[in-house]
Amino acid sequence: MSEQRVIRVLIAEDDPIQRSLMNDALSAEEDMECCGQVGDGVQALEMLKETLPDVLLLDVVMPNMDGVDLLRTLKEEPLPVKPRIIVLSAYEHESITKEVLEQGADYFLLKPYRIELLLNRIRLLMQREPEPQDESLSDCICRVLMDLGVQTNSISFLYLRRALEILVKNSNACVMSKDVYDVIAAENDTTNQCVEKALRGAINQIFEENPEELRRMLKFAHQENAEHMTNSQFLTLTAMDIRLNKLL
Repeated sequence: MSEQRVIRVLIAEDDPIQRSLMNDALSAEEDMECCGQVGDGVQALEMLKETLPDVLLLDVVMPNMDGVDLLRTLKEEPLPVKPRIIVLSAYEHESITKEVLEQGADYFLLKPYRIELLLNRIRLLMQREPEPQDESLSDCICRVLMDLGVQTNSISFLYLRRALEILVKNSNACVMSKDVYDVIAAENDTTNQCVEKALRGAINQIFEENPEELRRMLKFAHQENAEHMTNSQFLTLTAMDIRLNKLL
């Protein structure tokens, strides 16, 4: 492993079994360490000020101060160095996801999750590449979206990730359809129109900030003379690119 500072991670989780599992997983990684474990939000706030970790693993449901209130407190009283924050929750309703991301979380991870996925999320947020042989489909999609400049602390990131997961897993073809909107809307208790609008905003931002990417994808689609790309075209082509060139 190249010479890099160890990533210091604080665990804020009320379930002692989950805390122990996360601590053991971190201890087994050469580039990570657990700098503290706490079981409620008040303790988490104190430990954050004391240890100034690189990453905070934050459960939403905790006694004394829940994860959302802790995020609000950190937003009102910022630390000298803000940690990257991964929120962990068994609930994936849009309102919860939107709230924690608006309050400053960097990523939302639904329980139950694979520990390898959590470790790779930590590395991605700290801009360190996960081990290539361990990269899952979800890891690969997240890396692609981050490379495109999509902010991880946005609803659009979650919707794009899910749409691409559905398309890449489709054994017949990577063709976008309205059914994908239906799935994402149902999973997040929202409407197809909200999903489509969020995806459109993120895709427009990608192309505004990186026009070369638009030209590359139009060339890939043999549409060099076009001036824009629809949601369906973007997602279909990105899914094809991931399947053909990223999942080696």
